[in-house]
Amino acid sequence: MKDNIYTADLLGAVFNSMPAMVFVIDENAEILFGNRSGLSVTHYWFETIEGKRGGDAFDCYHHHNSSGGCGTSEQCKYCDIRNSVKATLSGNTINRKRTRMDLLKNGEITEVFLLITTAPFKYNGDDFVILIMEDFEEIAEINKLIPICSRCKVIRNGDQALQKLEQYFNKEWGMGFSHGLCPDCLEKELDKIREHKKKP
Repeated sequence: MKDNIYTADLLGAVFNSMPAMVFVIDENAEILFGNRSGLSVTHYWFETIEGKRGGDAFDCYHHHNSSGGCGTSEQCKYCDIRNSVKATLSGNTINRKRTRMDLLKNGEITEVFLLITTAPFKYNGDDFVILIMEDFEEIAEINKLIPICSRCKVIRNGDQALQKLEQYFNKEWGMGFSHGLCPDCLEKELDKIREHKKKP
């Protein structure tokens, strides 16, 4: 399969020029090959990536927790990349999801936030998955303009519905708020209380 694709110079050039990390995954969740951007974050190159699993190739922290490597540790059942590939293969559907990977770099755990897309395709009767991985921090920076009301601070989401600031960040980013007061606002609230007490 790989030889056939790379004999098509145009397809190979397009595949390798894509800025996103792109991999072709087989039904055993093993990587057949990746483009230049994808391979740049692994320890492998075109000739050596075939047959590796994602966690092994990316040096996922959790693949070190089991002698069987990627897909065999307790944490692997929660892996969004692995589950998205499985869902795409079983349901023949395109899946898109934000996720986080814990990578081991220079002996330290590094969090990487990704937007992953999995899409199915067939070749010579066999099922495969295209896995696209994009740096979510870069995407968030590009799309950081959020439509928010300057008066009441509600946010208009992608469905044009209005929701409170706290609800938006909790849903989209998994963030919570403490609802404390900054020193200036605390002083203003105390002034209101003092003024109220002065009234007969």
